[in-house]
Amino acid sequence: MLRRAHRGRQDFRQTYCAQWVGQHRAPGVTGVRHWPTDMLLWKEGGLPCLYTDISPVVSIVALGVSLFTLWFTVLRRGSIRSARPSFVAIRYDFVDKPQAQAKVFFRCLLFSTGERGVVVEQLFLRVSERARQTEFSFWGHGDAKLVRGSGLFVPKTGVATNHHFNPTDADTLFRFSGGLYSLELMASLVGRKQLVSLWNIALEVPSGVFDTSIANNKAIFYNWSSQTCSYVMSVEDRFGHGYQVADPSDAEGGL
Repeated sequence: MLRRAHRGRQDFRQTYCAQWVGQHRAPGVTGVRHWPTDMLLWKEGGLPCLYTDISPVVSIVALGVSLFTLWFTVLRRGSIRSARPSFVAIRYDFVDKPQAQAKVFFRCLLFSTGERGVVVEQLFLRVSERARQTEFSFWGHGDAKLVRGSGLFVPKTGVATNHHFNPTDADTLFRFSGGLYSLELMASLVGRKQLVSLWNIALEVPSGVFDTSIANNKAIFYNWSSQTCSYVMSVEDRFGHGYQVADPSDAEGGL
């Protein structure tokens, strides 16, 4: 009796669906009389509505999301980014060189945008002032101990340390005379031909600090102010520990 009742309900649904489709189909459309009951949804009130099986679509979307997550979190190499330097300093090193060596050093955080991290082959600074542009590619980094930069692995969590840059040409004096300077930090990554520009900041060097003489204890510091969103400049006297003390007049003789 249960089977007969179930078959009766199925026959009623098929008959009702065929009548409903015949009443609501577009004029001129013929040839459809019976619709399978598994292709129909019954709304409240007994009115049927057609639907298609969306499970293959859901499966494809889920597979796409899984592949994207795998690529984004594991396979993607990502690139390198840098936080704004908390401070930037300009001074000169007095070492066993024909000229005093201009130096720019700062502290910043380098981090990778990919889960695998990146390997930095070289960091260097582009220092520009009007039509003059010089490459500071003699790179050193470290906190307690300064080491020559020659490859640096940067993970996703980042590396925060001090970075020091000098011009490669040690025989030519680069003078920080008064004016507006542009400092652009560039990175060369292993396995990639295109250079990455990490940041570009403009700093005003006051006149008179390094114009007429270069002292080993003179430095210009630029500390970032979050309140004013700008660098606050100060000229300080700090002896360069670990460097030979030289008479400023000796440096002037080679200008």
